[in-house]
Amino acid sequence: MTRFAKVPEGLRHLAGEAVSAALTDSGVSVEDVEAAYVGNAVAGLVTGQEMIRGQVMLRPLGIEGIPIFNVENACASASSALNLGWQAVATGMHDVVLCLGAEKLSHEDKTIGMNAIGTAIDVEMRAELAERGYEVVTTPLTAFLRSGGSAFCLTLRLDRRSLPVSDAADRRAAFA
Repeated sequence: MTRFAKVPEGLRHLAGEAVSAALTDSGVSVEDVEAAYVGNAVAGLVTGQEMIRGQVMLRPLGIEGIPIFNVENACASASSALNLGWQAVATGMHDVVLCLGAEKLSHEDKTIGMNAIGTAIDVEMRAELAERGYEVVTTPLTAFLRSGGSAFCLTLRLDRRSLPVSDAADRRAAFA
């Protein structure tokens, strides 16, 4: 996990710091990682980096050539990535996965981050309400914007030999 603070470094640096620490703490090597789940909500709006955010963050670490899933689910992006990674291990799809959540909202143009977080709203409903004469005001989380961002990373590993389970259904029940 990186320090939650406003930092000049970009997402690749934040992700690299978090992933390196998680791999060291877990005793897992890059070669052991079978899949990665990367949660990020607004890099596309803040930096213009779309579609391959996880691949861009992980490539400098040598993590490539495996399935890398980019997860965007507003403020739940990182926890959704963790949930999907847990499911992959719990169901036996993978033995070792990397789960990363990284976000950076700070930008030299303060309106960029504010506008990015302000998109976490149903824009069609907002337009419908505006047509009816309602004013919809979005109040972004300015505390997060002021602090800038953070990244965390976990590695999940399952030793199937230690589980007394016979199939995927039993494996899921063991983790319930």
